[in-house]
Amino acid sequence: MRRNSVKKTCKKHGVAPGIHCYSAEEVNARMAEGWQFMAITSELKMMLNGAAMELKKITGGLAPAGEMARY
Repeated sequence: MRRNSVKKTCKKHGVAPGIHCYSAEEVNARMAEGWQFMAITSELKMMLNGAAMELKKITGGLAPAGEMARY
């Protein structure tokens, strides 16, 4: 598995192994595997989530009809 070779190489060279995760559950799983740095979600996803929350305030709690953008 490629992730394990990345983690092993990082440790060999004294670098904290890191991985991009998309949920808190995935972060917990990666921590259990020995990863030391986990980036959660992305700037784009955070902006889209924030925009959706603001839009719900404007529309009285109704979700937007369809996705604002594909991620």
